[in-house]
Amino acid sequence: MILMILVGVLIVAMAFYQVIQGTFSALIMAVLTVVCAILALNYYEPLAGALMSRLGAYAEAVALLALFALPLLILRELFDRFVRGTVLLGVWPDRLGGAAFGVPAAMVMTGMLVLVVMLLPLPASILGYAPYDSTLARQDGGPPRWAVKFTLGLARHVSAGSMGPIGEARTLGEAHPNLLRETFCNRARPAGGRTWAPADALDALEASLIAPPPAAKTPDQYTDEERVRATILADTPARHALLPADETRPTRVLVVRVSVDELARHEKDHWYRLPATHFRLVTGSGQGYYPVGYLTYAGRWRVHTLTDENGLVRIADVVVARPWDPKRGPKKLIVDWVYRLPEEVVEDLDGLIFRRSAFARMPEVIETVPRAFDEKDVRLALSVRAVNEQVELPAPAGGIERIVRPTRLTVRKLLPQEVKIRVPGGGVGQGPAYKAFRTFEVREGRLKAARLSGAPSELIRGPRSGAMNIFELHRPGEKFTVIHVVCEVDKGPAVNEDGKVTPAARALVARMTPRLVMDDRHAEGHRGGYLIYTAADGGRHVEMYYDALKGPDGNLIPADFRDELLNHLGRVRELGFLFVVRAVAERNVVAVDFGAGPAYRFYPPRPLSCAAK
Repeated sequence: MILMILVGVLIVAMAFYQVIQGTFSALIMAVLTVVCAILALNYYEPLAGALMSRLGAYAEAVALLALFALPLLILRELFDRFVRGTVLLGVWPDRLGGAAFGVPAAMVMTGMLVLVVMLLPLPASILGYAPYDSTLARQDGGPPRWAVKFTLGLARHVSAGSMGPIGEARTLGEAHPNLLRETFCNRARPAGGRTWAPADALDALEASLIAPPPAAKTPDQYTDEERVRATILADTPARHALLPADETRPTRVLVVRVSVDELARHEKDHWYRLPATHFRLVTGSGQGYYPVGYLTYAGRWRVHTLTDENGLVRIADVVVARPWDPKRGPKKLIVDWVYRLPEEVVEDLDGLIFRRSAFARMPEVIETVPRAFDEKDVRLALSVRAVNEQVELPAPAGGIERIVRPTRLTVRKLLPQEVKIRVPGGGVGQGPAYKAFRTFEVREGRLKAARLSGAPSELIRGPRSGAMNIFELHRPGEKFTVIHVVCEVDKGPAVNEDGKVTPAARALVARMTPRLVMDDRHAEGHRGGYLIYTAADGGRHVEMYYDALKGPDGNLIPADFRDELLNHLGRVRELGFLFVVRAVAERNVVAVDFGAGPAYRFYPPRPLSCAAK
């Protein structure tokens, strides 16, 4: 609002001054203003490129102001010195003529000043004025927009004719179809973000066009790559403010992998902060498009985006933020930006502009899926920060019935609350007092290996002398920790109306091999499992097996545990599996795989760190 008032007052003041100067003076000023504006808009970018190393983010604003103001002052001074006469038209004709030429001159001068301000590294909203909202739809109008649109419209028209740029340079209309939006996008950034980067700070590495899976196939018939393509397409928003209003026009999803140099990070806290609005994909005709999200890889590709209540992408709020370390870098941060483009635009792509200062030529567009790892199994893709202690898994979308699914992954050593074991210090239980313990072995006061079956009351029996309560699971050394995967059983597809286990449930349990998938694609087999169900007498019953060193043979669920699970599938209270993993922060769990096909591979929203508590 403040900027609107200031610009409005400035336009009126400049126009009034030209009115009192008369028609002839206003005519000269109007001509000079237009000529200098076109000169500045045609050539400020080459001058800014020369000044960029010294002025950085201020180079464009300084270049535009210098090329407009200095020639205007010099030419006006020359005309005042050598054209001393005037044309006498009478008071009112002179005033009306002054207004006719003074208002356009005032609009152009004010429009150029507004553009200079917009090119400065200021916030997206300047004095309460933001020409666009977070979806890049038009927001504030008023005198600032009127002045800029008038100036740019006049400059584009004249620049396309006799006053175009010298040589093969693009005209203003070709290079900047919407300069006001470009300046807003460059200013739109999070706290600590930058608006400038060195000219060589960006490389465009790959361009992957995501083709839809064959229409003749159903999702359960997709290949792995087709399933990935379907996931990316489903997660990419269908509409954004820069697409044509006609929703029936076909669009395509393009993933552009870029490499951003460490010089583009923030100079104080050294974080990379990369807003989507700083990566403008331009076509040969000058049209610009911005990413609607970015990809991360944690066992599978995910599209990270933000939308408003109408489903439009909040492009200005999509940001990649990653830390930088003096030793580990990364010297170049790789980001996979996702674009939703009109179908006809894909064949006309020219390049990618980063922060209006770095340009990368568009690589060849290929119908493929981005590579997550290189030939040496080094992860190329961007990841997300892992959760340290526990991560919840929401119910997967898609409407597919799953008999068993994980609900929680936890880094901890404690057994479930229902399992409290009292054993003698010797570590081996025998005799009738230990009928619930088929086998068990204790090391350093922790359960190393066991096969338990019984009610909780039976599991805590034992002589008081020398007895100990074991609440923790043994791990093979302090460099390892235990991860619990807590699961739920869907009684619907598991048990039919007669209370009998369905063939699908029997087939699943028979081939179930629980594994944790790490971010380096290594799969860790499970070391144990536990089942808590409601017994016939209404009490709780616990089944458990555990081997800290090697786990079950082949990592299949042991036959006796499998039988107990099938026999009581309709009364399961909790089902869980136990894994022993290396307790290092560099490794994260990205998926739980039951070894029964794609429907039984589950991905948490964020990876779980393997670091011990």
